[in-house]
Amino acid sequence: SNRVDHIVESLKYNAITQQITVVPSDPYGKYKIVNSLVLQRINSLITTALDSSRFHDGFLQLLNVVGGNVRESKLIELYGADAQFHYLSADLCLPIIESMAGQIKEYADSVRQRLIPILSQFKDHKQVAGIGKFVHEVANYYALSNAFRAISLHTPDMYIDTYINSVAPMDMAYRHAVGYFYTAKFENELPTYVENLKQHLDKDYADFTNELNIAWMDCVRQTSAGFGSISIIGRQAEFYQKMVKNCDTKQVVIVSDAFRYELAAELVNNLAAKKHIATLEAMLASMPTETKYTKLTLFPHAALKLDNLEMLVDGAARPSLDSRTQLLNQYKSNAVCVDYATIMQQNQQTNRELFKHPLVYIMHNTVDDAGHSNSAIEFTNACNKAIDELRTLILRLHDYYNVVNIIVTSDHGFLFQDLPIEDYSKHQIAEDTMERKTRYYLSASPAFAHGIAKFPLHAVSPMRSEQNIYVGVPCGTNRLAAPGGGYQFAHGGMALEEVVVPVVICRYQRKNDAKSKVGVALVSPNLSV
Repeated sequence: SNRVDHIVESLKYNAITQQITVVPSDPYGKYKIVNSLVLQRINSLITTALDSSRFHDGFLQLLNVVGGNVRESKLIELYGADAQFHYLSADLCLPIIESMAGQIKEYADSVRQRLIPILSQFKDHKQVAGIGKFVHEVANYYALSNAFRAISLHTPDMYIDTYINSVAPMDMAYRHAVGYFYTAKFENELPTYVENLKQHLDKDYADFTNELNIAWMDCVRQTSAGFGSISIIGRQAEFYQKMVKNCDTKQVVIVSDAFRYELAAELVNNLAAKKHIATLEAMLASMPTETKYTKLTLFPHAALKLDNLEMLVDGAARPSLDSRTQLLNQYKSNAVCVDYATIMQQNQQTNRELFKHPLVYIMHNTVDDAGHSNSAIEFTNACNKAIDELRTLILRLHDYYNVVNIIVTSDHGFLFQDLPIEDYSKHQIAEDTMERKTRYYLSASPAFAHGIAKFPLHAVSPMRSEQNIYVGVPCGTNRLAAPGGGYQFAHGGMALEEVVVPVVICRYQRKNDAKSKVGVALVSPNLSV
């Protein structure tokens, strides 16, 4: 038994420390092997055992139990978490990840790279994978943050270009990090350093997005033309005319509520498979970025009018699917509007008949429905679910229903910060308002209000009104004190995350196309996915 213990302890010690020079205080130094041939055999044995589904678990148990006298905590104490350990056990990984977390802001790129092999090796280890994925995504955020150049830019177009290419990936990294944090917390009791890292991330992200959006809104205000000064992307109100009207084949438009730009970037990445070409563009949402004022802007229309806090499309309210189908039919014969849930509940034959229509608008609400729950884990899970739902739907439309042209877009984006927003930090509005939510209010007064950016309705929206109406939005990412509003997930305002919305254009590659073996994910303008 002692001989077996000695062999296993020697195996474990040399697997871990073969690239390290032994220090005199190392109590396991007697096991040190310097013969390169023997070390090669040890490495080969370990690789064979770990790659075998039959021996993998038993081998790890052997190292942990029989080789338990070689303690990873002692090796960390002797050589430090940054030592060049060769074989990594789970007990070694956890203090190494903790050490990385302490260096994450300064050495984010290095942390990302060092975590990749750990996550690959321990993908099935709940604690290592759970904490490791979170720390990796935090490192991803800080790597993007460290590369960010300037918040103060000269034109609104420059802010939109910067958002698309540099800020949206940061929004994605933050959302992923929050999701991984709560997944890890659900499965394990998290160490203090993980909780602290999350708090620092929340604050840094909140401060950055607030500062950026204050500068963006100031820039738009200084032009005195509202959204009229923006030319780099098209307007939401032009969507039907430019993207839908002239399509001469069957077309499906999926309107996913609150599906912001970075979610669409992830969807495009997931669609990069053979036979499917997806491109991502952006357009500017109308204000207020509230569903009742933006969703129907994506439908065909001749006139949009604000009447008694309701948007009339061609003179009528369009709250139901039937009324939206009637609107579509005024512009495209035999077009139809349906709900995503209906499609999922119908059988394949019924759906085949549905998608014989020349134009189908599908209403999808997964993100917005979950956002108003004020649960961070529910919300991040819903974002992942929405991406998966849309990907699956697009592939089915291509493969089963012979729909060649599909567009995915959204009525508005959102702000998401996993921080409690205290009552004292909610902006109070003193003037009379027609309507007030957490991210906007409508008023008849053009008067200056501290901490508020105010625009004539016609400068930021295609809606027209018989009276002069102004849209007031809190500067940056601040929230207004408003009845019944959620604060961590919010929309309605003018933050870049709210007003820059995606247009994903999906086309089917025929099997006989020579290019069909290659999946393509294109993003315009210039966001590399």
